[in-house]
This record gives sequence, C-alpha cells and structure tokens, in this order.
Amino acid sequence: TDSDFYDNYEQHSLGSDDSDEGPTTLAGKFMHWFTMPLQILFKLTCPPAGEGESCEKLYGVTFAISVVHVAIFSFILSSIVGAWVTAWGMPQALFGMLLIAIGAEIPDTIESVTMARKTYGSMAVSNCQGTQVINIGIGLGLPWL
Repeated sequence: TDSDFYDNYEQHSLGSDDSDEGPTTLAGKFMHWFTMPLQILFKLTCPPAGEGESCEKLYGVTFAISVVHVAIFSFILSSIVGAWVTAWGMPQALFGMLLIAIGAEIPDTIESVTMARKTYGSMAVSNCQGTQVINIGIGLGLPWL
C-alpha cells in the first residue's frame, strides 16, 4: 500500500534506520568523500530545524540559509556555463535550454524508474505526467503573464 511506501521511504531516505555504517560500495565511498566539503558546509550553516530537533523553532532561518545556498550555487553554475558557452562558441540560449532540459528530466526519470521498480507503477506514471504538466504550465504559462 501507499502507507508502506511512505514508511519505507522515511526509514531509508531520512536516515532513521539503525545501520549507520555509511556507504559500502566504492562509488558510494567516493561520492561520500567527494561531497564531504558540502556536507560540512551545510552542517555548519544550517541549524537542524526538523520536527523534534534542537532548533525546531528556527525553521525560517534554515529556509533563508537554504535560499542563500541555492543563490550562491546558481551563480557559480551560471558562471561556469557562461565560460563553457564562450569557449565552445554555442548560442547561450541553446546551451541554457539544453542544460535546463537535462537538469529537469534526469531526476524525474530516475524517480519514475525507482517507483516502477518498487511496483508503484501508478506513482511512476503520475510523476511522469505531473512533472510535464508543471514544466509546461510554468515554463510556458508564467512568461505569458
């Protein structure tokens, strides 16, 4: 049932299972060490504002810090993309659309395939349709307002 899915999701994605041994595969260990600077940055700058956490009342501060993180990383990414566009001589609009298309669809595809493999076919299909409706509605509708 769907409630079993959500219980399983919370156990595995939120880290509430008892086995906190860390990554076991070589790729997992590599990603763990590769992302360690970001993990440390987020741990030091974002107060733990989850339900039942010590700084639960500071959820607004955590949200504001998260927005600042997104803005900083977006600036860094756009600077890198600008350098790529200049180096490759591509039109900036084409490269931007390509990057947005890849960046928006790969996570949706992984999510849908994961749901389908866990025998949640209806959730996978609704994710595929829902994300496209949102992408079209916001991507085409918002600029026309």
